[in-house]
Amino acid sequence: MFATLDKKLRRFMYGWLALVGVLVLVAAYTLVGQSNMIQRLGAAQAEELAANPQVQSQIMQMRQQRMTDQQIQERLVRAGEQRAAVLAANARSAAVWAAALALLTTLCLYIIMVLPGADAQMKRLAAYSLLAMLIAQLIFVAMKYVQVEDVSQTLGEPEVVQKLKSVAAPFRIAVLDQRHPVYNMWITTLFGLHGLECMNVPADSRPTPDRTAFFYTEALTPARRWQYGNVRFVLGTREMLEMALRQLGVRRQFVPWYAYSLYNENHAVYEFTNVLPRVFAVGTWTVSTNAEATLALMNNPSNDPHHVAVVNDTTLAARTDADFHGTVGITNYVAERVCAQVDLSSTGLVVMATEPAAGWQATVDGAPAALLRCNLLHQGVLVPPGQHAVVFQYVTHNWQTQWTNWTLMAVPVLAVATLVLWLVRKRRRDR
Repeated sequence: MFATLDKKLRRFMYGWLALVGVLVLVAAYTLVGQSNMIQRLGAAQAEELAANPQVQSQIMQMRQQRMTDQQIQERLVRAGEQRAAVLAANARSAAVWAAALALLTTLCLYIIMVLPGADAQMKRLAAYSLLAMLIAQLIFVAMKYVQVEDVSQTLGEPEVVQKLKSVAAPFRIAVLDQRHPVYNMWITTLFGLHGLECMNVPADSRPTPDRTAFFYTEALTPARRWQYGNVRFVLGTREMLEMALRQLGVRRQFVPWYAYSLYNENHAVYEFTNVLPRVFAVGTWTVSTNAEATLALMNNPSNDPHHVAVVNDTTLAARTDADFHGTVGITNYVAERVCAQVDLSSTGLVVMATEPAAGWQATVDGAPAALLRCNLLHQGVLVPPGQHAVVFQYVTHNWQTQWTNWTLMAVPVLAVATLVLWLVRKRRRDR
């Protein structure tokens, strides 16, 4: 069939035929074996749901309503199968679309490299079609996965933002305004577009019970919430800041850091000198699995969160070490991966002030370590004495999503690579 091609290009064409065959088989499997796929994925999704903090809270409520573990498991399986049906549908559409792209690509490559009697115009048309498929696929992926924000009217780069961005991450900020003593509901998005992490919670339409208790109730004072939330800077009008901080009784813990003018008003940034770092170590902890009791301990003025944590996991026994001391230095930081070098006098709990989620993992000196829920919305890992490298990393294991992404892009990219190789070899032969 490909006798007119040289050996290497012939291998490429056979490779394309093999790729088409594989994709057609995969597409057929996703169409025929839909029920088996949903059943298999449903079990995995049910396990993932069971590890979700919000679902765990709902499970506790179900048990309080005297539902049996079997009934709870049945509900988890049904919910998992519902999610699995969506994933299976996405995988099916991706497989069918990839098979169709591979067929069209093979046709274009056949016209360009093999078809007897194909003139230069026909080959150019096939090549342009190939490039058009790649461009269309790139646009499709961009429209589907990339969220574009119009920041021309709201951003620029305000001077206060430049000043905050000059500070080494990680830290969070909070905003005070007249409408609410703690939160300004739109400001998170504004600062987030500048790459600054904000404590203010915008549209949290379905907060978990733990998030509700932490953010939206009086169980924690604003100052404690900022302290546990790694809020290093508080912004607002100078008059508002002075009044609010004095009313909270924490004015001495804040120092003026930066002053600026906004809408003809004097605004300021105050630095919280008693804030918890994003990652810190403690040698003393209590154990509590009740959210109200945990928040009461966290809000107790006699409790110093720099030295004492509340562990929300009964697998770890309470511990007191008055002589414990530890240093923690963050060596690398991005939102999904936090690397720290720690030096502990004895076994301690290294805590990260980031809300637990199913995708978070931890390693100590490269070895996997169990994560423990701490301070209601923190997560920690037990670390032996001495110097160690601790890494918190958010990892997604959703191979269905990865399959969808790869199949959306792999075929056009491979097609263009094949075309470029053929053109290079053709030019060498012509010379």
